[in-house]
Amino acid sequence: MRFARAELCIAACLTVVACKGRNAEKQATGTDARSVSSGRPVTIPWISDDWDAALASAKKGKKPIFVDLWAPWCHTCLSMKQVVMTDASLAPYLDRFVWLEVDTDKPKNAPVLDKLPVDIWPTFYVVSATDSGGAVDARHLEAASVAQLRDLLDQGEQAHQARMDKEGTLDPTSPQGMVQSGDEAVAADNLPAAETWYGRALAAAPADWPRAPATLVKQINARRKNGDLVGCADLGMTQFQRAALGMSAQLTLFAQTANQCADSLDEPRARLLRGRLGEALRKVVDASDSAMSADDQSDALRVLREMAIALKDNASARAYAIRQRDLLDRAVAQAKTAKERMTHNWPRAEVYVYLGEGEKILADLERSVAELPKEYDPPARLAWVHEQLGHHDKAMEFAQKALALAYGPRKGTILKLIADIYMGKGDLEGERKAREAVLDYYESLTGGHYDEQRIADAEKALADVGKTPTPSPAPPKPAPIKNEKNPGKKTN
Repeated sequence: MRFARAELCIAACLTVVACKGRNAEKQATGTDARSVSSGRPVTIPWISDDWDAALASAKKGKKPIFVDLWAPWCHTCLSMKQVVMTDASLAPYLDRFVWLEVDTDKPKNAPVLDKLPVDIWPTFYVVSATDSGGAVDARHLEAASVAQLRDLLDQGEQAHQARMDKEGTLDPTSPQGMVQSGDEAVAADNLPAAETWYGRALAAAPADWPRAPATLVKQINARRKNGDLVGCADLGMTQFQRAALGMSAQLTLFAQTANQCADSLDEPRARLLRGRLGEALRKVVDASDSAMSADDQSDALRVLREMAIALKDNASARAYAIRQRDLLDRAVAQAKTAKERMTHNWPRAEVYVYLGEGEKILADLERSVAELPKEYDPPARLAWVHEQLGHHDKAMEFAQKALALAYGPRKGTILKLIADIYMGKGDLEGERKAREAVLDYYESLTGGHYDEQRIADAEKALADVGKTPTPSPAPPKPAPIKNEKNPGKKTN
C-alpha cells in the first residue's frame, strides 16, 4: 500500500528534507538556496509586449528567449520582478538571452498566450526562435528562488543549444529531456501527455533531484486540470517531502493544489494528507534559511490557513492569518516605493478582511490609489474591501475608477465586482445589466484571452439573478486568540 509505506517513512523524510534540499540546490547551482550576490542589483533589458521583436532579436543573436508572463494584479509577479529579477547573480545571463516581458492582460498579447499557455501567474518560459515561431525549451510555474531562476535559465540554454547544434532536442531519455517533452506537450495543449512525461522524469531522476519540486508542481497541476483529482491527491500524499526540496515556494503551490484535490478522498485520508502537507510547509516557512521571499511566506501562511479551515481548526487558522498580516505589514513598512507597497495590496486586503479588520486596511489602499493613479489594481482592491464591509456606494466609486483603467480579462473581473455590488445593494435590474455586460465582454475576447469556462460561469450568474440562493454554510469565523504576540500558541 503506497499510503502505508509513505506513513512509515514520514518522520525520517521530514527530518532530512531541509538538509537534502539545501545540498541538492548547492549541487545544481553552486550556491545556497537563499544566497544573494553581494554585487549591485541588475537591470534586465526587457523587451516589453513585443513577441515579433523578441523573435527577430533572438534569431539575429542566436539566443534563447526568456519569457515572463505576468500581470499587474499578480502580487507574485511583482515580487519576482522586485526581489528575484534584480539579483546581481543574474548578471552573467543578461547578454546570453533575449528578455521578453508579456503583460498577459493586454489585448495585443492574446496571440502569445495561444503559443505559450498560462493559467498560473507568473509562468516563465525559455523558447528558441524557429521559422514557425517559437519552440519551448523550459517552463516554470509561479514563484522561483534566485537559484531556481538561474537553474531554469541553465536548462533553457542547454535545450536551446541542442537545437542550434541540429540535435533537435535534449536526450529524450534523460530526466531533463523528459521534462522538456512535457513542457512542449503543455504548449501543444496535450495535458495527458505532459503529465506522463513529468511522471517519467521524476521516476528516472534521483530522489534528491533539485528540479523535482518544480517538476512535481507541473505534474500535479496537469493531473488536476485533467480531472484526475484522486491522482492529484495521491501525488500530494506520496511526494510532499520531495516537493519540499530546495526550501522554496514550489512546495506552497504543490500543497495548495493537493489541498484542492483532497476533497476527492474519504475524510480520514483527506485529514492525513492535509496533516502531512501542513507539517512539511511549516518546516519550510519556519526555516531560517528558507528560499522564500516575504510574498512567498505570505502565500504559504494563507495555504496553511486554508488547510486548517478544512480541518476545522479555526484557532490555528486565525493564528496563521495573524502571522501573515504581521509579516505583510512589516514588508510594507520596509518597502521603498509605491510599486513595492502595491505588491502586497491583495494579500493584505484578503487577510485583513478574514480577520474582521477590513476597516484598518482602507487608509493604506487609499494611499496606493493616490500614489499610482494609472494602475487599475489599487482601486479594484479598495472597491473589493468596501464591498466586503457593505459600503456599496464607496465600492462602486472605486470599482468604476478601476474599470476605466483596466483592460483584457481583468476588466471582466472588475465588471463582475460591479455586478456583485449591485447584488449587495439589492438592485436586481442593475445586477442583471451588469451580468449581461460581463457575459458580452467575455464573449468579445479573442485568442488566448477567450475562455469558455469564464463564459459558462457568466451565463450561469446571469441566469441566477433574482433567484433565492441555496443556503450554504457561512465561512468559519476566526476563533479568538488572546496571545497575539505569540499567534502560533493556542489559547482557550
